[in-house]
Amino acid sequence: MKAEIAHRFPTKIPQKKLPHAYYWQRSDRLIVAYASQKKKAVDIAPMLTWVTIDLHTDSVQEQEIPFILDDALSPIHIKTLQLACGETENVWLLGTLEFQAATSRYHLVLRAIHRDRYRQNEAFHILFDDPANDMAAIGPLLTLEAEHGMCRMMYLKPEQDYIATTAVALAEIPLAGGQINYTVLDFAESVLLCKGKDITFMLSCAPEVLTGEMLEKMQREYDYSTYEWLYSLSGGGDYTEAARWLHYLERGISVEKRAVPVDDLISGSLVVSAAAIAGPKRPENGMPTFVASMIMMNAQQKPDERYRITVKTNIAEQVDRLLCIDAEGNVVQTYQGSVGLYPMLCQARNHIVGVDLVGDQWRLWTWRPLEQAMFDQLTLLDKEVQRACVIADDEPEQEDVCWLIEEYADRVSISKRSVATLEQVTPPAILLNVHLLLPQSGYGRLDWHTEVDALVHHGMMLLLAVDNDDQLVLLRVKEKQV
Repeated sequence: MKAEIAHRFPTKIPQKKLPHAYYWQRSDRLIVAYASQKKKAVDIAPMLTWVTIDLHTDSVQEQEIPFILDDALSPIHIKTLQLACGETENVWLLGTLEFQAATSRYHLVLRAIHRDRYRQNEAFHILFDDPANDMAAIGPLLTLEAEHGMCRMMYLKPEQDYIATTAVALAEIPLAGGQINYTVLDFAESVLLCKGKDITFMLSCAPEVLTGEMLEKMQREYDYSTYEWLYSLSGGGDYTEAARWLHYLERGISVEKRAVPVDDLISGSLVVSAAAIAGPKRPENGMPTFVASMIMMNAQQKPDERYRITVKTNIAEQVDRLLCIDAEGNVVQTYQGSVGLYPMLCQARNHIVGVDLVGDQWRLWTWRPLEQAMFDQLTLLDKEVQRACVIADDEPEQEDVCWLIEEYADRVSISKRSVATLEQVTPPAILLNVHLLLPQSGYGRLDWHTEVDALVHHGMMLLLAVDNDDQLVLLRVKEKQV
């Protein structure tokens, strides 16, 4: 494998965390957008750097444009970005979660970037601006999609002072202007959304107040009531439809009831993470499936909130599940074993390839959920691996391989693995003096711990990373030509 720097971005990222978004097309073009604040200029709106890279010719077009506010003297701090393309390439949609000094609140904002006939970026036009309720932080942005003249944004919005459970909100915004439709789809503190063909799957984690005999017993013994945190799975044909089915895991984790239940996830001992992907179709009827891996832990001490990679203390209680569920809510298969933290999944034919962290060591495994309850292959990765990710190959003739990214303290290793054996297909590319970017979108997304800025396109991997000089770089990894 060969790795090379495709582009160096003119920005420094001292903490390896910069709000960014990317978009690519099969026309061999990658667009990366990121926000940066000029040093010692906190009273100036941040700049958006817009970079278009032709992956065949390596030609680069780069432009900086300022975020436009109603009050030009009111600074904003951009937390996260998402990027989508409108009906034509003349309009790009930028969703941001940002803190605005003018209101002292977080806002979820949708901006349209219009391009003139010379394909240059023009000023922003704000289509949607939803401020947080008082004393509550909004976010994160779960989805940003545009089709048929409509943009859909799904996000989490807590009520004032977190007294009520956080709403899973959907805003449908006409790109041509007009009435915005706002819907509350569910209530949960952390959510993962997975969209398949003609079906939408949602995995939610929320506290339920214990009732009945169990609550009475706890109140007698401990003189306080409790929340029971539970995972639920639901599916529907569209975002706007009511869930066709709802499935609860039969067991959760009980914690002391607090005035602010979300504190259990932010500063308490509760650790949750999950992953979900579209799975193989059922052979008997062609029905689509989803595969979801989820884990919930009650730890003695909160893991490092900054990196969210290792658990440093003993676990008092754990609930986990890896299952395959079809579009009608029928559980097709449940893995007969325990799964780990920070799972990441991809599909190769009828195999699911996954990584997770069990104890202090990462595992790589394969599973055929339509055929058996146990893993086909399982291997432990090097104990020095700090973070692992798997990504499916995008070439049809290469569906029996996947890509594995392993981050160490001093390097990143990228290899192709055989799905049948998990062995390396080619020698790995070793990237020295670079590090993966930290997760961007925040605790409200169940899969945020495993966010990695990488994609596979025409048999090569493109990876956003940070070098030892804290500079943002785009790396290209591909097989060496013989």
